[in-house]
Amino acid sequence: MNVKDTERRLTDEQPELTEKIRRGERATAILGDELFKSAVRVARERAVSEFEGSDLGDDKTRLRARLRLEALTDIVSELHSVMTDGEVAEKKLGMLKSALAAAKQRLLRRVA
Repeated sequence: MNVKDTERRLTDEQPELTEKIRRGERATAILGDELFKSAVRVARERAVSEFEGSDLGDDKTRLRARLRLEALTDIVSELHSVMTDGEVAEKKLGMLKSALAAAKQRLLRRVA
């Protein structure tokens, strides 16, 4: 790829990649936050306790507990997904910047 095409691609993709990186960093911070981890753990323990403490025929309570567990799992999974997207975007942005630097070096060698 030549310098012009690489610059265009970097210009086109950089805003989206930068946003994904920012969101990934926020997701990483949230997942690492002790208050968040504690809140998820407590909410999960409460749902499990509610499920275990329910009568066998109490389908309403069991379903509610299960839905809460699924919601917690979905939230944590989404944060992990955003974090991974940010890591991938950071690598892609780095590769684009490296490709631009390499294209510029090739151009300088040809001119010299």
